[in-house]
Amino acid sequence: MATGRLHFAGNERPAANPAKLNPRPEIFLFGEERGTAEIAAEIAAELQLGHLRDIQRNEFGTPLLNDLLQRAKVVGKTAMLGYVNCDIIPLQEFQDSVVVIHEQ
Repeated sequence: MATGRLHFAGNERPAANPAKLNPRPEIFLFGEERGTAEIAAEIAAELQLGHLRDIQRNEFGTPLLNDLLQRAKVVGKTAMLGYVNCDIIPLQEFQDSVVVIHEQ
């Protein structure tokens, strides 16, 4: 688990604006790590992000993926659910696959 502060330097932002994707994904930031709430507040309106706190953790403090997914199912408005860790950058093939699945 990262313990450093999450931040965007200067005008750095995610390369792909999720608001321009079709189908439009719902994106949620999970957790209370330093900087998460600040980033969510800073770019939430621009990128239409949600922020979910109080994620269940194991005895070592590791967030439980099953809790993340369950929480996303409860608050999400779409039938499709995916998980991408913050250190992953989905390529165009990922978006293309989502479109194909969405159209089925």
